Amino acid sequence: MEATQKTKGIILRREACNENDSRVFVYSQDFGKLELIARGTQKITSKIAAHIEPCNLSEIMIVKGKQYDYIGSAINEEVFFGIKNNYQKSILAGELMKLVNDFVKTDSHERQIFSLLKNFFSIINQENIRFNLAVLKISFLMKFLTIQGFRPELYICAICKVKLQPSGNTFSYERGGVVCAKCKSNESEKISANAIKVLRFLLSEDFSEVAKIIVENNLIKETKGILDNFKKYYID
Repeated sequence: MEATQKTKGIILRREACNENDSRVFVYSQDFGKLELIARGTQKITSKIAAHIEPCNLSEIMIVKGKQYDYIGSAINEEVFFGIKNNYQKSILAGELMKLVNDFVKTDSHERQIFSLLKNFFSIINQENIRFNLAVLKISFLMKFLTIQGFRPELYICAICKVKLQPSGNTFSYERGGVVCAKCKSNESEKISANAIKVLRFLLSEDFSEVAKIIVENNLIKETKGILDNFKKYYID
């Protein structure tokens, strides 16, 4: 990185550092996840403090330092008030930012994660559209896991590689996906044909399309349970 660089970034976390400074974790468009110091931002008179709040999309100038890199300036591009003014949305956004911040290493250059966060926040930021946050969360988690190299197998048997039939399938966390009736074991978990269809849709479609679908509560419960266990097996 040169002495100074500009980039756009989603602010993942901000915490106090020293007496007057902040440590800011950013997922940037150009450089991946960054840990930066923002000088003087604990002071009431700070001009950039409001621009580095978690969940903000900001344009930031990065200043290269000997020990730490610093935020030279920051300007909000989007503050996502539709999320921050809604309790459920703000809780969900916080969970997903924590997931990204905890799991992704500093200086990771997976540009897809920036787009994933930005697109997700842009969708749930809308205030006049009703959608199921649980379904959108499942979609986000599946896409995030896929970017990290943990894409669940949903089209062919994870063991014998034969195309899946509509019935008799199970989900194997050890094998990383759906297992056909011939290959199932006591360790695999039953999964319905409709749950497989829902998971395929949530993985392959954009958030704008996911926001439109209506999923029955029993299917939400089934797919959420499977994905939560899948996530725990591979990254928790």
